[in-house]
Amino acid sequence: AEAEKFIKVIEEGEKNGMPLGYIYCGNGSADFALEGQKEVMERALMSSDLLVPGRNFDFINVPEGEHNMWQWHIHLYNTLKIFFTKE
Repeated sequence: AEAEKFIKVIEEGEKNGMPLGYIYCGNGSADFALEGQKEVMERALMSSDLLVPGRNFDFINVPEGEHNMWQWHIHLYNTLKIFFTKE
């Protein structure tokens, strides 16, 4: 159900003139939420052609990363590099 909601939001945005720019999904290999988030993202990728890994979607898994503020800082740093890179 979560993957369906995720795709529905993206599709409604496309229909309303708000195309998907980029989705960065970050996690850590020791994060308790990893398996659930990974399953949702895999289902979403299989369900929609709007998500294209490497173009507008990435799922990043930090080795030994846990569910904590340090990991959040790593993913924030990585997304800022992506969002503010000139093409």
